[in-house]
Amino acid sequence: MAFKLALAAGVTIGNGSDVGVFTHGTNYKDLEWMVRDRMTLAQALLAATAVDAKILGKQGHFGQLRPGLDADIIAVRVDPNRGIQALRNVPFVMMGGVIYKQP
Repeated sequence: MAFKLALAAGVTIGNGSDVGVFTHGTNYKDLEWMVRDRMTLAQALLAATAVDAKILGKQGHFGQLRPGLDADIIAVRVDPNRGIQALRNVPFVMMGGVIYKQP
């Protein structure tokens, strides 16, 4: 209920790694809950990227795919705009220019 009220009031909402209620590696569930509680898909994805960077005052360092910014990149098999559940299966992960997982 508090999440819905904060969203309706225009509170800036980010998505963090301090979830705590989900097992490590299942943080995507937090985004699923955000969407379930009326956040749009785009808002949820931004909450985990550009909004987090802005909250941390690091928008000039990360949070977007732009030249000169640090970026960790994932790829999913299904367009997340078709459903946030696409984030449950992440076959590609690149961090700091190094590929850690690929199909």
